[in-house]
Amino acid sequence: MVQPGSAEDGRTSVTVGVFQAHGSYVRSSAAPCFTDSGRSGRVASQQWSFASDLNAEAVERSRLNGGAGTMSSTTSYPSRVQGDSRSGNSVREHRAAATTAGILFIVGTVAGILSKAVTSFPVHNADDPLAYAADHSGTVATGALLVLVMGLSLALVAVVLFPVLRRGDEVLATGYLIIRGAVETTTYVIVAIAWLVLVPLAETMSAGPGTASPSGVRLGTLVIDSDGASVIMSLVFCLGAALFYVLLLRSRIVPRWITVWGLTGIPFYVAAYLLAMYGVVGINSSEVNVLCLPLAVQEMVLAVWMIARGFRPAAVSSTAKI
Repeated sequence: MVQPGSAEDGRTSVTVGVFQAHGSYVRSSAAPCFTDSGRSGRVASQQWSFASDLNAEAVERSRLNGGAGTMSSTTSYPSRVQGDSRSGNSVREHRAAATTAGILFIVGTVAGILSKAVTSFPVHNADDPLAYAADHSGTVATGALLVLVMGLSLALVAVVLFPVLRRGDEVLATGYLIIRGAVETTTYVIVAIAWLVLVPLAETMSAGPGTASPSGVRLGTLVIDSDGASVIMSLVFCLGAALFYVLLLRSRIVPRWITVWGLTGIPFYVAAYLLAMYGVVGINSSEVNVLCLPLAVQEMVLAVWMIARGFRPAAVSSTAKI
């Protein structure tokens, strides 16, 4: 609707108001048009030109529904524009979450591998674990720190992805957050504390019967014997992984083949540590490593995919509207 302004000093100012259609307002603005009072035909032409810029479809719907044109200072944008803006913001947020989660996956995996290479294998292979810990206290502390980095990195994956995964299933997403973010992290903290306890124990035993005494060797072996802790930690990890891949499968934010690969690798991972728990194979045996390999490789493929490609745009757009 166009309302001409007041004529002053032989000139007329034309402004464009706001047209109301279906309870929303569409604002079209134009610079004031000045003309001589005797040239009213030009003013009328400008008015019709401004009016033609309004949304023709909104005008027609308003006419059919009995809508009325009114003047208002309140401005809002069409719902389609607002929806596109929300969808664009959601895609950017999902992209940032995917990149961050992929980096955390890689950091956690690398930290876990380094902790085994730096501390776990050398201490386990030592004839006197407490003496080795006393002589390499810095190495033991580094190994404990790497275990904490691994646990916190994997816990943050659940925190970062929770806003995305909850759109598919909030109950499963909450379960995944609790298992991966709280329970599994607790097991990593326990393992790190066990490593740190080795040094003061070594000092205590050195002041008494000695770390090489039968009691000292048994005590050191008991502390570093992480078979039971590794089994529990691995089973909790597999439970969290199962929830994670079910959520990915339902949300369809990553390719299906990656999700199916992860779900297929979980039973082999569980079998490896159950066999170790019952003494069928050693905890650090090649059989355990081979059974864990499919899921370990799949996690790195998933991490690289999330960093390089992010989540699937079509799935992100559909979940953003939920």
